Amino acid sequence: MKFNFGTGLVLVFSLWACGILYLVYKSSQQNIDLVATDYYNKEIAFQSQIDKEKNVTELSAPVQVNFDNNGNAVSIQFPNDFSSKTISGNIHFFRPDDASKDFDVKISTDAALNQKISAAKMKKGLWRAQMDWSCNGKSFYEEKDFLVN
Repeated sequence: MKFNFGTGLVLVFSLWACGILYLVYKSSQQNIDLVATDYYNKEIAFQSQIDKEKNVTELSAPVQVNFDNNGNAVSIQFPNDFSSKTISGNIHFFRPDDASKDFDVKISTDAALNQKISAAKMKKGLWRAQMDWSCNGKSFYEEKDFLVN
């Protein structure tokens, strides 16, 4: 068999077609998690979210979220604006690359406005704490990123 222009053209086209088919196959195997499954309802209530985030900017200090390697726990420190007041709400731990790892925790602070959450079931990597709480009829929302080592 002689290698000529026609054979080369068929070979290049065949390799290109195989490459495209391989890319289509690999892209169909990717798991794509939405940020939220009920994104439409969240979009409708977005103005209340903006108001909650604005309320956070009026606090004397931001909420502190840190990962403690020694205690294998996530420490959340609320500002002193809430001292001697009852905080109620929820913390959603969001894993950007794997929605199956997400979980929720109720806010229950100690006298120093600190809450520790065990990181035993947290996979190493980037996490986002989405804190939604209220105190004395005023609602707040804040997101903080942290790394679990």
